[in-house]
Amino acid sequence: MTGKKVYDRQALLHDPDHLIVYRDPITPPKPAPGQPGTHSNFVPTEPEIFIAILSAGQVLAFNGHVDLGTGIRTALAQIVAEELEVALESVTMVLGDPFEVPNQGPTIASATIQITAEPLRRAAAQARE
Repeated sequence: MTGKKVYDRQALLHDPDHLIVYRDPITPPKPAPGQPGTHSNFVPTEPEIFIAILSAGQVLAFNGHVDLGTGIRTALAQIVAEELEVALESVTMVLGDPFEVPNQGPTIASATIQITAEPLRRAAAQARE
């Protein structure tokens, strides 16, 4: 996602017309398989949004890593679109914004798919159900 936000985080969390899949801040995240041993004292105070399906059908997908030229924006959007059975064009990826995305640790070369694709796919599957 670039430029101006197409959403308001608080509105996403409180609008009954949107479907939101998030991780409760009370439950600390489990380390992802294959993620290097990093330690952070960061504890989120608000829900960490993974998927938001807006009433108009647009899908917002949130991921803690950034695209360093490896194509993760496209790859993660494809995973979400396939899981939700929607057109790729309807998925907007929000990457790396520390105030908006789940805390998924550092972006490490091309390990994003192995580290963060599964939680995002599961969130999309939960939304589909």
